[in-house]
Amino acid sequence: MNDILTLTWNCGSGRMSIVVKEFFPTSKERIKKLNNTVQMDYSQDDFWEKVVYILQEALEETKAEMKVKAKEYDTYHTEESSTQNMIQSKKMPNGVALTKNQIKEFRQKRIKYGEIARAAKRDFNHLKKKVEKLKDNIRFIKGEYCNDKN
Repeated sequence: MNDILTLTWNCGSGRMSIVVKEFFPTSKERIKKLNNTVQMDYSQDDFWEKVVYILQEALEETKAEMKVKAKEYDTYHTEESSTQNMIQSKKMPNGVALTKNQIKEFRQKRIKYGEIARAAKRDFNHLKKKVEKLKDNIRFIKGEYCNDKN
């Protein structure tokens, strides 16, 4: 579905295009202000149903992104932990001793793995908040503006 919805009022003298996935998630106050504009366009009986549909698609996309970030965090956090264990024991998992250069390399890798893991966790938490905001927006719009309150 098209992510851009257009509103027209006053016989075409007023126009507004909304990029739904950029406008949402948003506050209830902004939704109410948008509804005032939507009410001026009599050709948009199903505007809010379209918005809900697009938001539900965005919600699913965001949940999929969350799964990717969770897996990324898990992978790099595990790598960081196993690298730290090798540095502390000064041995490879198979028992072979590490040289000073190898220990230095593993320290650098551990730092890199930690940075990537923390970035993935930050992204995951940001996406988690976005999911909650999208859910709130969908519930609010369905409760206030949709004819079908399901």
